[in-house]
Parts: sequence; C-alpha cells; structure tokens
Amino acid sequence: MINPRYIAVEALKRIKFEGAYANLISNDLTSRHKLSPLDASLVTDLINGTTRYLRYLDFTLEKVSNRSLKEIEPDLLIVLEISAYSHLIRNIAPHAVVNEGVELARRIVGERAVGFVNGILRKYVQNDKQYWETIINREKDETEALGIKYSFPDWIISHFSTQFSDRKKLESFLECLNRPPEVTFLRPPNLHSVLSDLKPGNLSPFAFKRQNRISVGQSVLTSKLIVQDEGSQLVALASLLTPVEGKDINWLDLTAGPGGKSVFLASWASSRKVKLSANELHPHRAKLITESALRLKLDINTTVGDSLTQEWEQEFDRVLVDAPCSGLGALRRRSEARWRKQEIDLVQLVDLQKKLLTRAINLTRSGGIVAYTTCSLHPRETVEVVEFAAKVTKIEIIDATQMLPWVPMERGPFLRLWPHIHDTDGMFLALLKVG
Repeated sequence: MINPRYIAVEALKRIKFEGAYANLISNDLTSRHKLSPLDASLVTDLINGTTRYLRYLDFTLEKVSNRSLKEIEPDLLIVLEISAYSHLIRNIAPHAVVNEGVELARRIVGERAVGFVNGILRKYVQNDKQYWETIINREKDETEALGIKYSFPDWIISHFSTQFSDRKKLESFLECLNRPPEVTFLRPPNLHSVLSDLKPGNLSPFAFKRQNRISVGQSVLTSKLIVQDEGSQLVALASLLTPVEGKDINWLDLTAGPGGKSVFLASWASSRKVKLSANELHPHRAKLITESALRLKLDINTTVGDSLTQEWEQEFDRVLVDAPCSGLGALRRRSEARWRKQEIDLVQLVDLQKKLLTRAINLTRSGGIVAYTTCSLHPRETVEVVEFAAKVTKIEIIDATQMLPWVPMERGPFLRLWPHIHDTDGMFLALLKVG
C-alpha cells in the first residue's frame, strides 16, 4: 500500500512548481490512489498544512541546516518541510518524525540522502514552537515576526495590522486563518427534508455540517446540498431580507459563477414568482450554474458574457454583485493563495470592482436594491469602492447589519464577518438603495 506521505510529496511538488491548487490536487490524488478516509485525511492535512506554514517551516529549517535551503534538491526539501510540519504543528513524537522523514527521503531520493536528512531532523526535533518564537521575536521586527510565526507575506500582515488595534485580536485572526474550515453545506431554502446525518450550522438557518469530519452522509451523496460557507449564505440572505419599494419580480446575479449564491437566490425566488437571471463571464463556470439548477430543479436564466457590456431587456428590482476580489478573507480554505497573491493585484481588481458596482446600479430601477459583496475585508475593495459609487451614482446606503439581528457584529452600515469571530470566511456586504 502506498505511503500517504509519498503522495503528499508528489502533490506539494505540483503546487510549488506547476501552479496546482492544493484542494484540487489533494482530491485528485486521494481519489486516484483509492485511499481510506483516514489516509485521505492525513494526505489532505499534510498538503494543506505544509503549504500554509511554508514560511515558518523554511525559516526554522534554515536555522538547523548546514546548507542554504536553495541548495537542497527540491524533493528533499519537501520531505524536510513535511517533517517540520509534523513536528511543530501536528505534534508528532520526535522519534517518529525522524524515522518517517528518513524513510521518505530513502524512497524518493535514495540512500545518499539518508545521512543528511537524519542529521537535520535529529537536530530539528530538539526545539519546540516556544523556542522558535523566542528566536523570531529576537531577530525580526513586529511585521516580519508575525509574518514568519503565522506564515504570511509581510504585505498581508501589514494590511491586516491596520484592521486591528489590539495585537491579541490580530493574532487570534491570523491563527484562525491557519485552521482549515469545517465543510459547510447549503440546504436551499426550498428544500425541507430532514437531514439526520448532518448537524445545523452556527449562524445561517440554511447551513449544515457533517456529524463526522471524515465520513460523508447520505444527504450529501444524494446531491440535495451544495458546499457553501456560512458567510456566503449570510450575505445572500441579508440581501434578500432587505425590503424593496414596489414590485420585486426581476433579480440579477451579475457575476454569478460558480453559482452558489445563484442557487440560494433561485431557491428563495421559487415560491415568489420571481425571474432570476445569472450572468457569468467564463463558459465553464456558467455551466456549473446550469448543472446546479438542473440538479436542484431550480429556474435560473443563465447567460454568458461580460457583465460590463451584457444587455438585458428590463431593469432589475434586485442585483447582486459578488465581485471578483483578492480573496483575503478566504485564505483559510485556500492554502496556496497567500503565496500567489501580490499587493499590486489590488489595482486592477479595484478598478474592475468599481466598474461592476456602477454597472449594477445602472441596471437597477429606482427604489431597487443592489447588494455588493466580497470575500475580502480590505478597505480598498470594500468601503472605498462603495464610496466611489456614491460619488458617481445616486444611491442610499442601507444598514446591512439590521438584516441579521441575531448575528453578533459591529453595527452598521456595512456588514463584516470575521473568521475568528463568526467561523466564516471574511465577508463584506454593502446594501444600496438606488435613487
């Protein structure tokens, strides 16, 4: 039987050098090798955990290695990184970390690597997290120290530091971004079956989670649910609970792929004689919307095209803009994302976000509602985009937090959800009444 750690090495090579996505490569390899649920869980943890903590692991490995990490052949470095993760984060017994690392190096690189790996790992397991925290704090300034300890690029640390005045709250937030989220399902509002193999979510009345993190229940197997974070459910729900003046029969999801929020809107609309349109730029993502609608027997008029130029025959009563964004609020579920994002990317994203929100407002009738949401809490992608729209269009900002009074949060006018407080992705929502 194949060693799960060997599979993890193969996956990490593809993530590092081929641009693979951790969640996709993990699912592909565990399925292809027909791993047991327990082994699949181990592989997934090794892949995502090692990827998340890469900066921290490499900093500590560099300190005990007699070679620069750049001089260590890639396969061997990945073996060391997995071993370091197993020791510092998974708290595996030191002798097991050394033995497993040596055997993995022997299999992947050969006998010539055994002495080198054995020497490094024996030295490495002598020190714990507290030791390394002392070293980091002594050698680095605050931003770099936090970046190494929690394994983020410095620019992301600098951004999040502006969001928190309290260092403990900042560290609680960063720590939360390193914990993989529990899989959450959306039970569409028009589905009323009893889900005995699932447990309710925390905040969304339509959220459910698995009773067991490893097993998949019958409700999932029968395809009546879709995977959707509670944060996404809550912003969609808040947008629908917002009163609209006059008629309320034409809705638009302007940037709809892959369709999670479209499904939520459509299931809500199904008993209200509402026509829902969903537009998506990319055909393969539009196809996912259509497939979900067919599977769940929902009516969604899906179109493919550029949301900035696509034409519709009527004005809309409600428009949802789930804008393309940096995804900084969803870093806990995409382990490689922190290493692939650049601060300069925000320039193009913010320009697009402003155009999309302005377009949405222009597509909405007077008295209608526009909901602008992102899975980022960066001010440039959120508040500043709304402020721009307020200067160039006629809108009234509605207090979005009033739509979800049972959710503990700082009140009005913008809704913000935080991973360390709400156990959701970091989400932003602005509700705008068109003049």
